[in-house]
Amino acid sequence: MINKIKFTFFFLFIVSLTFAQKTICGKIINSETKGVVDIAQISVKNSSKGVYSNIDGVFKIANINSVDTLVITHISFEKKYISLNQFPTDGVISLIPKVNLLNEVCIKSTSLKEYKLIPRRRLLLNSSYSGMSGDEVATLVSDSHLEGAYLSSIVILTRKILVDHYYIRVHLYNNKNGMPGKEIVLKDNLYEFIKGSSKSIIDIYESRIVFPKEGLFVSMEYIGKFEKGSFIKDDDMNKGLRPYIITRAIKDGEQAYIRIWDNKWHILEDLMGGSYKQHKYLIGLTVVM
Repeated sequence: MINKIKFTFFFLFIVSLTFAQKTICGKIINSETKGVVDIAQISVKNSSKGVYSNIDGVFKIANINSVDTLVITHISFEKKYISLNQFPTDGVISLIPKVNLLNEVCIKSTSLKEYKLIPRRRLLLNSSYSGMSGDEVATLVSDSHLEGAYLSSIVILTRKILVDHYYIRVHLYNNKNGMPGKEIVLKDNLYEFIKGSSKSIIDIYESRIVFPKEGLFVSMEYIGKFEKGSFIKDDDMNKGLRPYIITRAIKDGEQAYIRIWDNKWHILEDLMGGSYKQHKYLIGLTVVM
């Protein structure tokens, strides 16, 4: 009986060690240049936990288990998975740069004509959506008549921005059967909202991306307010100060998508509930031909 009790306590002790929560710190660097990688996304696989590296490439993530796996992503680097039981003792994580082959075709500016693919505000449901750090929202932009045009800018319509130094990332994805598919690499996708603005125009022309016949998904990833070299926690920021994307009623066949950190995409209504039924984010594009 005593031996059985000892075994039980030993088993519970091992289990508690295995699943004990802890805090880890690390630093993200470029495997080739050894320079720091700032604003990399570090998240716990299949969870809602995550952070961004600061200007020194340093990050700190709390309340994770020894059996968890970290996912490190950055648009300029290959994605990396690290099991916590294999976390480097010095905390340094190297990312391999992507080989980004951009289309170098030149277009004469005198022949350009701009077309706008931006939802109109008059179709609004008088509603908006605000996310937290790590949330990414996406909407499909399509028009078969503009196949072959070059993307000029991404346009995001919001409520009036009430805070300064709030950063986001914009992304483009192939349309894979009506859902966001493979990411299309942008030359630069980091953007700082301008306080007082309600319409943000992000120039992507230098990426030389051709508008496909099936359209593409445009997304916005919430990063956070930058302060003293790091991004402050959303919990420490008044919810009313976060950027709110205007939404409108969707048309037949349209869907709005959302994902948290590097997890799977979900239809907005399925993840957020009926209050977001038939809503679409007002994120659009301008193209030139």
